[in-house]
Amino acid sequence: PILAGRSRLSDSVKPRRAGSRRRHLSASSSPPTPTPPEHIMRIAVVGAGGVGGFFGGMLARTGAQVTFIARAGAHHSAIVKDGLRIVSAEHGDFTQSVRVVEDASSV
Repeated sequence: PILAGRSRLSDSVKPRRAGSRRRHLSASSSPPTPTPPEHIMRIAVVGAGGVGGFFGGMLARTGAQVTFIARAGAHHSAIVKDGLRIVSAEHGDFTQSVRVVEDASSV
């Protein structure tokens, strides 16, 4: 319940210092163990820009079957030719081979 603008949860949570982050993976960590084939999740990501590309790439890295739906153009062509390149200080840099299509009806 909310009590005078604060919840009980907020009373028990210790605030973190500004700028502090919890890191789950270091830049030098190895990729996660692939998911067994019978448990592969199929995901469609509409838009392969900064946000969609990052999250879709991270999901693909863990073994999910990710298909990107992207407009035709230089970005689409680069992903088809070279793969999806992720640059991350927290998770490391990697290139992931992914499926990319122009039309959502083909997914």
